[in-house]
Amino acid sequence: YLSVYNDVKGIGTLSYFSSTYGSAQKLQGIIAFSVIMNNVDSFHLSPGSTRFPEPRTTLYSGPFLHEVMHRWANFIIEPKAHWTWNSANGILGGFDIATLVDHGDGRYSAIGNVPSYDGFSNGGWAGNYIPYSPIELYLAGLIPPEEVPDIWVAEDGKAVLDKDGFWDAKSFTANRVKTYTIEDIIAEHGPRIPDHTQSQKNFRAAVILLISEDYPATTEMLEILSEDVSFMSHAGYDQNDEFYNFYEATGGRATITMDGLSSLKRQGAAKPLVPSSYGTPPPIVECEIDHHGLLQPHIH
Repeated sequence: YLSVYNDVKGIGTLSYFSSTYGSAQKLQGIIAFSVIMNNVDSFHLSPGSTRFPEPRTTLYSGPFLHEVMHRWANFIIEPKAHWTWNSANGILGGFDIATLVDHGDGRYSAIGNVPSYDGFSNGGWAGNYIPYSPIELYLAGLIPPEEVPDIWVAEDGKAVLDKDGFWDAKSFTANRVKTYTIEDIIAEHGPRIPDHTQSQKNFRAAVILLISEDYPATTEMLEILSEDVSFMSHAGYDQNDEFYNFYEATGGRATITMDGLSSLKRQGAAKPLVPSSYGTPPPIVECEIDHHGLLQPHIH
């Protein structure tokens, strides 16, 4: 996820607007998938997932929902970008606090909320197989702060390796732990503005398939992509028990529209910046900000 525009306050990141893409403060970000067609062995599928009889795209299997959430998170808890050794328990990682076990001597274990997987993620889930967690919904402006539970954080968490040198996906060590309340988060970063009563709930996205002479678009590819666009942008609950669309991931609180682009009035790239609904335009930056927050914007 490349962040182009942010005027939301209280989520731990700057207000900015990159004029690189010529958007009159409409384009919020860009998601780039290097390979859009996933096969049945793709890492994007959930642990223990049913094998697909046919390929699907990243819109269907993921990490679409993961990348969308980088529009708002994680900028509030270290290490930033993902929920690492903490109980945020969302699409960007973390674990279920109810499963946390203190084994003593600074060693802990926990499990996330992914079905059929005995562990958790410290870098987020690639698949679209879980909904957004309360802290993610709050940062996205979809629920009030009162609905966000406390977040247990291992501030110096480290992976525990097994005998073969691989991470034991449910164990970690930590000497410094802290519990953050939503009041702590608001005290440090301020309240989310706009709040859940005024925030944007309906989003629009353009799905663009890049092709070349060596990699042309096939009829099968376009049909599958069209089906997956319909799946992800469906404003309702589907019959799929394994993967979530955007509406489902938000608990029915928000929608994303990916069709009907030809009917929209074209917005001129040279139009002046327009103020947001609650203040002045954010400052312009010379570069995009990636979802890890590694690029430092040059603000004017």
